[in-house]
Amino acid sequence: MSMAVYAFLFVGVLTIIIDYAVDQGISQDDGKFLIIGFSVADLIGRLSFGQVIDRKLIKIKNYSGITMLLMGTLVAALPLNKSFNFMMVIMCMYGLVQGGTAIMFPILVGHYMDKSEESIAMGCLNFYGGLLMLSMAPMIGYFRDNTDLTTECSISWEVWWLLWGLFGSWNRSSSSSRRNKC
Repeated sequence: MSMAVYAFLFVGVLTIIIDYAVDQGISQDDGKFLIIGFSVADLIGRLSFGQVIDRKLIKIKNYSGITMLLMGTLVAALPLNKSFNFMMVIMCMYGLVQGGTAIMFPILVGHYMDKSEESIAMGCLNFYGGLLMLSMAPMIGYFRDNTDLTTECSISWEVWWLLWGLFGSWNRSSSSSRRNKC
């Protein structure tokens, strides 16, 4: 389920970031650079964050929870400053952490599932994300039409990220301790 929430929130942030930047007074042409900066940082994160796990700097059971907390914190920091440079730094940091998180889900499946169950587990990761994505367009439309997108929608994403990061970290540590006792 954490892959589903991750995909929902990741795509949601990328969907609204240009509108959010325009609402903050940044031109639409400059808003496109936020996506470019995010994409470059995402690639760097995908290529380099595997070293964090390989060198055992963070335990595998805590990794996705910590990165989701970081992403929630970064999205929560967006409203603190309305300048383009600040948004670019936040989006680049978000892309770096997001790239490191994206590579983690197949590793987690391999770590926690038996070999015979891995293919079904990988399919379920994407299946639940697809179902959750069906609610994204109506949610963004509601916030865009009926409220101020820059505050209400970003706050809902921040809350999801932070809660899921906390829940994910707690759930992994409690299930790991149960698993080790058996």
